[in-house]
Order: sequence, then structure tokens, then C-alpha cells
Amino acid sequence: NRVIHKKNQLLYDPIETRVREATSNNPAKNPERLRREIAEATNNYEHFLLILQTIWKRLESRGKDWRHAYKSLLMLLYLIVHGHDRVYKEMQVTSNKQTKIEPLRHFEYIDEADGKNYGELLRALATRVLEFIADEDYVKTCRGLAAKGEFPGFSSDGTVKSSLSAPP
Repeated sequence: NRVIHKKNQLLYDPIETRVREATSNNPAKNPERLRREIAEATNNYEHFLLILQTIWKRLESRGKDWRHAYKSLLMLLYLIVHGHDRVYKEMQVTSNKQTKIEPLRHFEYIDEADGKNYGELLRALATRVLEFIADEDYVKTCRGLAAKGEFPGFSSDGTVKSSLSAPP
């Protein structure tokens, strides 16, 4: 059930293609339907593995491809709240946090074209994701709200939109 990716002539499973689309360098925000589709796919164990494998790879992006990592972190937040609970369990594995997310807290990138420091955005989001993962009660609250359709979502900096108090 693989498809050929035209640009690189590589084979990707359709769910991998969707995750790559969601974590692309395109500066536009991902549509809710795409995030929801990926979250629902985590209920299938094979898809769950492909989704995380793709996200882990995208988190390794550096330099001008910083958005791959940035959008992957946002996708992880979304999946922790809206995906299968195995996503959160996988995020709690110390080696995943240390080798995949923790290094992004030291990410550096200043775009030569516009002079903006995109490293700051990524560092702040990586820190926020690690704080979120560490607060199991808060994650449970967010997942409970999401199950009832009452979770307000995340802002682009990884904070929860609303009066729902963030962890200290």
C-alpha cells in the first residue's frame, strides 16, 4: 500500500505521506482535518509506528528545514491529546525525550534572508512539549476534555488556548 513520492521517487505509505504533509516546510497552519486524520490513524498499531517513525525523522531536521521539527512538535502535542494513549506512553519513555526532543532545546537557526531567529521558536516549543509530557495529570485533563469535544487546542507556541490553566 505504498505510493511513490514524485519529488524524490521514494516509497511512502499513505499515512507517512500525510505526516510528511503535516510536518512540511510550508508555513501555513495544517488543517484540523489533517491533524484529526493522523490522530485517528494512531489507533492502528502499524500506522502508529509509521507516524512516530516519520515524526522522529522530521525532528532531526535542522537549518532551513526547521519547520519540519517545529511542526512535528506541534503534531506530537496534538497526538498526545487526541491520539491513542500509546502516543503519550511512548513520549514518556526517557530515551525518546532525551534523544529526540531534548536536543531541540538548544536548537539554533537564524534565517539569513530575513534575519529572524527561528531557533528561539523551536527551543521554546521543545521546552513546552517536555513540560507537557512531564505533567501526567494535566495531560489526563486535556485528554478527557478532548474526548468530550471540549479541548480548545494549542496555540503555535504549544500552550493550550483558553482559560484552562497551564501547568506551573
